[in-house]
Amino acid sequence: MNSNEHYLDYNATAPLLPKVWEAMQTVQATSYGNPSSPHSPGRRARNRLEEARRQLASLLGVEYQELCFTSGGSESNNAILRQFLQADKPNHWILSPLEHPSLLETAQHLAEQGRVSLDLLPVDRGGRVLPEALPELIRPETCLLSVMGANNETGVIQPIVELRAITEQHGIPLHTDSVQILGRIPVSWQELGVNYATATAHKLGGPGGIGLLYVRDGSTFTPLITGGKQERVRRAGTESVALAVGFASALAWVLEQQPQLSERLRSFQQQV
Repeated sequence: MNSNEHYLDYNATAPLLPKVWEAMQTVQATSYGNPSSPHSPGRRARNRLEEARRQLASLLGVEYQELCFTSGGSESNNAILRQFLQADKPNHWILSPLEHPSLLETAQHLAEQGRVSLDLLPVDRGGRVLPEALPELIRPETCLLSVMGANNETGVIQPIVELRAITEQHGIPLHTDSVQILGRIPVSWQELGVNYATATAHKLGGPGGIGLLYVRDGSTFTPLITGGKQERVRRAGTESVALAVGFASALAWVLEQQPQLSERLRSFQQQV
């Protein structure tokens, strides 16, 4: 980075943390095998991959078996939506109008094709969705509510717990896109009570090209990418151990440094 440059666009992507880069280099040098291979290099790679998964699960307050590595937030979001298309029944989805294009534009495109019915949950003037408007939108065929955890432009935190109370009464799965909220404030997907959640590493100072998909135990899931038994048959394709370790390292560092980072942000806001 240029010494005279002050990079602020962390909601788009964050520079790779030095600690993360060091961890990834170590993995590349020592755990270079294919995690699916039965030989020693493969087993070493598998062990490091699962260590990263367990570390992320601990930081996010979930079980490690509930986490699946993907290529990023957009793939994870598409996987959540498109699994419902495989069910032989009408699909009605409810999304907020604030969602990332990988959710909102995908849903709108599928609705234009007649493959789903789509309603948008109203928001107030401050950009907060209105939980009280949700019951009026629910139909017998409603099979998903998707609302982001926080908005990337306004920073508004959405009332996921309130929404969950309503979806639980109606037996509707709830998904939250946590890409913008992860690492900004403590997040426990288990405490939120969501069925599905998605995240990515590069907003935290982690590497690009890796995302996370949470499927709560007992929630249905049909994979988007097939043709292999990786990720407990939830996402085919050879996993990148270095990227997984980088993700876990970045989230651990950000959460550990959160008080100091928050203070630095407050100080910066006062200066500008």
